[in-house]
Parts: sequence; C-alpha cells; structure tokens
Amino acid sequence: MAISGFTLAHSLTLVLTATGTLNAPVHWVELAIATSILIVALENCWRSRLGSHRVLIVTLFGLLHGLGFAGALSELGLPADDFWIALLTFNAGVELRQLALVALYFATLWRWRQRQWYPRRVVMPGSAAIAAMAVFWIVQRWPGIA
Repeated sequence: MAISGFTLAHSLTLVLTATGTLNAPVHWVELAIATSILIVALENCWRSRLGSHRVLIVTLFGLLHGLGFAGALSELGLPADDFWIALLTFNAGVELRQLALVALYFATLWRWRQRQWYPRRVVMPGSAAIAAMAVFWIVQRWPGIA
C-alpha cells in the first residue's frame, strides 16, 4: 500500500511540475527530500513495528520526491513535439527502477524478515547507513554551509 501511495504521489507532482502547473525551488526540494529520507530511516531505527500512519507519511514524501524527479527531468529537457510520451516514459523508467529495488528486496531479504536477528542485523544497520547518507545530503544542501 505504501509503494502505491508513493507512486501515485510522485507521479502527480512530476506531471504538475513538468507541465508548469507547480513550481518549487530545486534547492529546497532537495533539502526536503533528504530530510524525508532521514525521518523514515530514523523511524525504522526507533520503532519495532510501523503503524498505519506509514502509508500517509510515505505518500506525502512521494509528493516531494516527484518534485525531485521533475527537477532531474527538467535538466534533461522534454521535446515539445513528444512531451507526453517523453514524460510518461520517464515516469515509467522511475517506476521500473522502484519495482526492481522492491524485487531485489524480496529476492534477498524477505524470507528473513520474521527472524529474530533481522531487525538488529539488517534493519538497524541499513537504516543507520541511510540516515547517515541523508544527514550528509542535508548538510551539503543546507543554505550557507556548502
């Protein structure tokens, strides 16, 4: 359910931004994305069970990530004559990458997630590494620091 919410949300803001309906400063979008990654990583470290609020949080963060995808897409540029095809294929590529990551998770870690050692040996170190990368990204993008 969370993956679907994230997908729909980032697809919405990607389309709104690419069509010029929505505009957000890239610098602040990147800072917000890094912060959203940090929040989810820390929640993984602090909570043994994720609540139903996770779907809402991931969906809201999907809105931010769609703005980030739109920023990357604007650097590539969209051809005016094939705008919608280019936009849809870009979004499909983002979705395929997301599905590949989920498939990789299922192929490698899913069978162990019920094991007693899984949170301590997989979730905590993985989430801590992601949190550390997010902090680096936040510091790198914080106004006046870099």
